[in-house]
Amino acid sequence: MLAFGAYPQESEMARGQRRLFVGVLWISLISLGAFTALRISEGSTLVAVIVGVEVVLHTSALIALRFWPQKLLPIAMVVFSYALAAEVASTYLYGGILSAGVTVIWSLIPVLLALILLGSRSAMIWFSGFVIAVAATVWMEWNVDPTYELASPAFGAGLNITVAMTVIVALLVYSRRQRDRFQQESSDLLHNILPVSIAARLKSGDELIADDMADVSVLFADIVGFTPIAAEITAADMETWFLESRI
Repeated sequence: MLAFGAYPQESEMARGQRRLFVGVLWISLISLGAFTALRISEGSTLVAVIVGVEVVLHTSALIALRFWPQKLLPIAMVVFSYALAAEVASTYLYGGILSAGVTVIWSLIPVLLALILLGSRSAMIWFSGFVIAVAATVWMEWNVDPTYELASPAFGAGLNITVAMTVIVALLVYSRRQRDRFQQESSDLLHNILPVSIAARLKSGDELIADDMADVSVLFADIVGFTPIAAEITAADMETWFLESRI
């Protein structure tokens, strides 16, 4: 399921971002499908249409990633934009933030995804949009007559907050694990090619590393017949030969 949009030249970082976005799309498809069915059963037709369009959009996003995997960011922007607009529109139909069961909290997920996929500057823009959306839905609570009414806004609010925060925490945990993995791989690479002391200084921010040594000894060793030997065996066999010979 997370393989949608994979391509041969995909970097490790791009792969992690794509898998994260695709995972959110699959989760949202399941939850939005159930939400659409619930709103249809309640008679909230316009809300069901808004959410149904979001289901179609998320499905289309998965298909688009299948054919244009390197267009992840534009696809994500379209999905994020509609998600924010859909929450505001649904809240309007219910008459405000509390009457709608605080569904606007789901708009925090695009903010977090923008931070992971696009960077802090884009995340701040999306967070500003979230704040404006919250302010608008609060205003609606006192100034808009509801088209539909939830059976229990308090229960809806509790459910929306709980599920949305669960998804957000899961995204944060996944992102943290990805970051830790990349940092560990980078650290292992440094220690493979540099002495421990030099690697530590590079990681601490030293840009120029030059030490004065009062007394230095240089050992040069040459292996007689090395070239013919290297021509007859593989690189792996050569490494094994060096280790066994303890050279």
